[in-house]
Amino acid sequence: MREIDQMILEQDTNRMSHSTFSSAEIYSQEPPSVSTNLYVGNLHPETNEQELTQLFETYGPIHSVKIMWPRSAEERQRQRNCGFINFKTRHEAEEALKRLQDRECRGHRLVIEWGKPVHVRASRWYY
Repeated sequence: MREIDQMILEQDTNRMSHSTFSSAEIYSQEPPSVSTNLYVGNLHPETNEQELTQLFETYGPIHSVKIMWPRSAEERQRQRNCGFINFKTRHEAEEALKRLQDRECRGHRLVIEWGKPVHVRASRWYY
């Protein structure tokens, strides 16, 4: 991992340690073999879920997109956010990670890592 990637990852780890999840629960350096969840770091502060969906859905169907919005003035001053994209299949997630790593989005270079597996509940349809 390049030095800048490591710095961004460490800063995001520090940020995430103040949330309800620990960084170890959210993403890891080693790709969990069953995970379809991607951590996306270094997002421009105005990037939204719709933009991420449009960018990532090119590689396959997505279960969910979540941006971790800043909760404090300190987090807002960093001028970058992070988020998660949960694909329906591992193959599609691998392809997105490979193709979008280091891609620029609104002038920020995306940093993509494997997230921990997320359990997706089956949708309930009511008639």
